[in-house]
Amino acid sequence: KYGGELEAVLSAADSGLLQEAKPSSSSSSSSSSFRCQMKTAIFLDQMVRNVAALEGAELPEMIALKARCDAVALDLAQEAVAEAGGPEAGEQLLALTTPAELCFLSLIFRHTKRLEHLTVSAALTDSVSAALKQATAAGKIETASSSAVQAQAFFQPLTTAEVREAQDLIARFAAETQDVRLSFQVEDYLQRAFST
Repeated sequence: KYGGELEAVLSAADSGLLQEAKPSSSSSSSSSSFRCQMKTAIFLDQMVRNVAALEGAELPEMIALKARCDAVALDLAQEAVAEAGGPEAGEQLLALTTPAELCFLSLIFRHTKRLEHLTVSAALTDSVSAALKQATAAGKIETASSSAVQAQAFFQPLTTAEVREAQDLIARFAAETQDVRLSFQVEDYLQRAFST
């Protein structure tokens, strides 16, 4: 059932429908494009993992579906992040979406388990965390909140509790990405040690 929904989203992405849906270059259009790409990428990344867990991750058709979803999700995530100014553009990213969505966006890069994408994931969480801390220190705690995003009214102030929750969530995602990066370094070290 859900595999069919994933296939429909993949077909839309493959046929360029997501590209055609991109509006012109005004700032509200840019935020709409970013959000479309980001939400589709997160949907593909998360949903295929849920479907695989339910239907059997080792089935050949599930392996093929997951590979397609991961590839399209990564492409969309890269486009969205580039459109927002890159993974170091924490302030711009926070203006476009919620901290939680940015954490799940960083997860798409982490799921590849490739060092260059892990670097993007870490840069994304680090820049968002820094921007949130900077805004908090300046007393300007404005970012896209869940309700504001739903209403398309960005820059809603966050409460102190929401800021604390966002900082905790970002820190957790950043720590998990760092753990994956460190495992790569350890694995690389062990390979070099045993090959000499």
